[in-house]
Amino acid sequence: MQKQEKSKVVTTIKEKLDKSKVVILTDYKGLKMSQMSALRKSLRPLDAEFKVFKNTLINLAVKDKSLEGFSKLLSGSTAVLFGYKDQVMPAKTLAKFMSENEKLTIKGGILDGGFVDAAMLKSLAKLPSREVLLSKMMASMQAPLYNFVGDLKGVVRKFVYALNAVKEKKERSS
Repeated sequence: MQKQEKSKVVTTIKEKLDKSKVVILTDYKGLKMSQMSALRKSLRPLDAEFKVFKNTLINLAVKDKSLEGFSKLLSGSTAVLFGYKDQVMPAKTLAKFMSENEKLTIKGGILDGGFVDAAMLKSLAKLPSREVLLSKMMASMQAPLYNFVGDLKGVVRKFVYALNAVKEKKERSS
């Protein structure tokens, strides 16, 4: 690869890193091309991509970023997952793929501009999706209102029962 081509690839990697919400470095050694194509196909609807770059070019792209420990991961066969829209769903998709294909392993990555290890990324993959978390939050915010309305109904119901009892007592006494 010529120097101009290398600088273009480094620029491309920098752009992808800046645009990404999550970056996951993986070791893909032993995966077949058909398996990698299947992974890429599953990531496409999530606005994420899975690319293979040379370690030296990735290292040049992240050189100006302060990511301690990141360059240590750049050894062996390295493929990079870039997630542009969501942080969780690409990680979930990768974790699902890893459960079916044991040869793929997570090395580490970048989340919110900082370096994260493989364990953190695996725990990220276990989180529910954004929509599920939002619906749970909304349900917990609505619960006090529903309880308040239920309590008001109980007070009104008891008041009606009391009025009905007074009415029946007056009817019996007259």
